[in-house]
Amino acid sequence: MADAGYSNPPGIAAVVGQGADICVRLNRWSLPLVDEKGRPFSVLKKIKRLRKAEETAEWPVWVD
Repeated sequence: MADAGYSNPPGIAAVVGQGADICVRLNRWSLPLVDEKGRPFSVLKKIKRLRKAEETAEWPVWVD
C-alpha cells in the first residue's frame, strides 16, 4: 500500500517489477488507466453507477 507518490507509471512499474502487488490512492492526472482494449478508463463513470451506500466494485485496468 502506498500513497500518491507511487501513483504514477514509473512508481507502479518499480513495485510490480519487484514481483509485488500494489494498492495506491488514485491520482487520475498522473496515473492514466486504460481498459483491456487500450481505451481510456473513466473511473468516475464507473463510480457513478454505484447506487447503494457501501457498495463496492472492481474493474480490470492497466496503467498506460
